[in-house]
Amino acid sequence: MAGDSQVIKTRVVRIDSEKSWDFFINQATSKECPVVVLFTACWCMPSVAMNPFFEEVASNYKHILFLSVDVDEVKEIATRMEVKAMPTFLLMMGGARVDKLVGANPDEIKRRIGGFVHTIQGAWKPYSMVKKIAISFLSPLISPFGKKLEDASILLSIASIVERDNEDTCKNTVHERIKHIVNK
Repeated sequence: MAGDSQVIKTRVVRIDSEKSWDFFINQATSKECPVVVLFTACWCMPSVAMNPFFEEVASNYKHILFLSVDVDEVKEIATRMEVKAMPTFLLMMGGARVDKLVGANPDEIKRRIGGFVHTIQGAWKPYSMVKKIAISFLSPLISPFGKKLEDASILLSIASIVERDNEDTCKNTVHERIKHIVNK
């Protein structure tokens, strides 16, 4: 019919404030949902060119949350995530950055997201268990060294090296990795 507007469905959530960023990241973290973020700017032609590509990729991964952040609209988030060039893609899990890619390289972006998904489905299969084990090890390991480990990416790097379902192996691997990080 003439005059009817077509509704365009998108899987990409546009972040327009720190509050919306915190809400979606907290929701994804609590549900252990992976997140892919595109940091963009309307004046950056490579960023603008990546928008349809990002929509297409988002439609292929229903179990991942896709966010888009215009760095001029939400400068605080770009600063917090240390984004200095556009486009920048962040792959996140558990509220922490797992990978970062700067530039408009569709093939590399697809490859990294594919690897991220593979990691989540394979090596991160025991993610909840690994996270729980890692946290249980943090207190006794930190205290003797008098250091604090506040960076959530440490837990994610620990989770990414655990590729076995054997809980004892997980405990030993996590324990050794934390010792290595603390002793640096």
